[in-house]
Amino acid sequence: MLRTEQQVLWQRRLDEFLDVGDRENLITLIGIDDEDCKALLEGLKSKKGITSLDITGRNQIGDEGCKALGGLLNSSQELKHIRLSSVRIGDEGSKNLAEGLKSSNSLKSMELSGCAATGVEGWKALAESLAINRVLTSIKVKGCDFGNGGFAAVAASLAANCALTSIDFAGCETAGAEGWKALAESLTINCVLTSIGLSGCDFGIDGFEAVAASLATNCTLTSINFSYCKGTYSTGWRALADSLQVNRVLTSMDLSDCDFNDDMGFAAVAANLATNRCLTSIDFSRCAETGVEGWKALAESLTINCVLTSIDLSESRFGNGDFAAVAASLAANRALTSIDIGGCEETSVESWRALAASLQVNRVLKSVDLSCCSYGNGGFGAVAASLASNCTLTSINLRCAQQRPCA
Repeated sequence: MLRTEQQVLWQRRLDEFLDVGDRENLITLIGIDDEDCKALLEGLKSKKGITSLDITGRNQIGDEGCKALGGLLNSSQELKHIRLSSVRIGDEGSKNLAEGLKSSNSLKSMELSGCAATGVEGWKALAESLAINRVLTSIKVKGCDFGNGGFAAVAASLAANCALTSIDFAGCETAGAEGWKALAESLTINCVLTSIGLSGCDFGIDGFEAVAASLATNCTLTSINFSYCKGTYSTGWRALADSLQVNRVLTSMDLSDCDFNDDMGFAAVAANLATNRCLTSIDFSRCAETGVEGWKALAESLTINCVLTSIDLSESRFGNGDFAAVAASLAANRALTSIDIGGCEETSVESWRALAASLQVNRVLKSVDLSCCSYGNGGFGAVAASLASNCTLTSINLRCAQQRPCA
């Protein structure tokens, strides 16, 4: 297809988008190449109203296409969101995008997730742009291969950035020791970032400890996601516990599916909830390596903590008597409004009776998830009977309740 024909095609397509619906238009592009990108840019020069561009997978965009997109970022006054997911962007293409990002005055969010072809030089170019950009507030680089030095460059740029409020590094396995060190140093300085995603990251030997320790001095992060993390080690969990003692801004933390290595890792974090005065939500779901000391520490903290309003313990493995301790703590707790215990294993009848006793006197809990639990003989009846005297619960999930004897 000739280039002029492509431009006509894109002009018609853009006209169709802008003739109907709201002015907040999204264009999704699949199966395009460099020539399509250049034709698209030409078409957008004379059009108004398109604020979002989604270029997702199965595209053959190279350096020329990225150069066109960089030009679009530079010239557009309306484009606010761009997504380049699973697009193979090389170093030159990344440099072209980075140049456009430097001078963009409208772009608010950018996604480069799954871009595996970008090399170190490309990431360094992006890092330089992030250091000076004053408009972009959100960026996702999930599942990217940063190579040796790419992650460190992007992480270091956060020290100078004064606009980004959210960044997602989920699935990063190539940060390296220097990369995590750079991120930790930036988090001690950065004063605008409020949310960071590190789900499924491989922290290596010292990476998690460095990032966790930086939270002691960070003064802006309100949400952090550590779910599915690898390479945490007991020293890392102790560093996180120490940071939670002094941190005064973090309100939400996801530790689901984490490997606490030994019981002491979970116990250290749980124990510090007793004195923490900021966290309102924590996710411990599917924590399989927690033992007696860990659950005991959590139970003791819940009797004292006065700020945590939501906790997720779904699909956790409670040992003999562990669930009873946590359930009993709800009688004294005066802050939790939501608790998820759905799908939990190894819960005895005595544990359910402890929960029932707590529900009779608790005056703050509004939502309880007990789905897919096994109650044994008498457990379900005890919980059900407690609802007669409870005056605060507005939601209880008993889906797939199993009343047969516990194994």
